[in-house]
Amino acid sequence: MDCYRTGWLDELADCKILQEHGFYFSLLSSSYATYDRDNFAATLDDWQWFGQGMPPSWYTGQPWGH
Repeated sequence: MDCYRTGWLDELADCKILQEHGFYFSLLSSSYATYDRDNFAATLDDWQWFGQGMPPSWYTGQPWGH
């Protein structure tokens, strides 16, 4: 979330409403505006695998910075 952008308080309120209804969300910084495969894979590793089936072959399960 870009806290310097007009309307960010409205977005934060929307996130709180989603959370109250059992949804999860993530607010990623502007460093994700341009796709970088390694950065995205490291982030998904940090979030851990969730879902049915086996994780993708690139998944290590290692938390960020480890």
